[in-house]
Amino acid sequence: MLLRHAENMEQIIPEETHELEKIIMFSVIWENMSIEISVIIPTKNEALSISGTIKELKRTLERFDYEILVIDSSKDNTKEIDQSLGAKIYVENFNGYGRAIRKGFNLSNGDIIIVLDGDLSNSLDTLLEAIRFVKEKKFLFITTDRTLMLAKGSMNTTHRIVNKIVYF
Repeated sequence: MLLRHAENMEQIIPEETHELEKIIMFSVIWENMSIEISVIIPTKNEALSISGTIKELKRTLERFDYEILVIDSSKDNTKEIDQSLGAKIYVENFNGYGRAIRKGFNLSNGDIIIVLDGDLSNSLDTLLEAIRFVKEKKFLFITTDRTLMLAKGSMNTTHRIVNKIVYF
């Protein structure tokens, strides 16, 4: 994200500006960027659960400037539900979780990027703590294990077993 914004900042800061002034101006512009957090939610046929996920996410992030980007390849009405709740919808015509995440990264504007599943299999209980941790430590990247604190009923037994095997 920093590189994308830095390229834009060079267009804003005049070329004849002294290097130290450029750094100070860049810092001021960087600190005043409007979107703090981008949340990417890849979805495929999640009309039954996406509403709860987005509503809970909005409650959790209410004190931040944020955007919710749903990268959707659904055949059901997931897109319509997302849109009615204020999410930005981007259609992904090809299947693949990784492809959807990559598209979301390219479209995001936040300083912090969060990837969540649309079915509440990611618990939002520790999200604020993770955001604080990233900001405090100035980390560029962290990852979490979504199977440790699953929301009750969000993943059936077969999926739990497969996830344990795949992510071991």
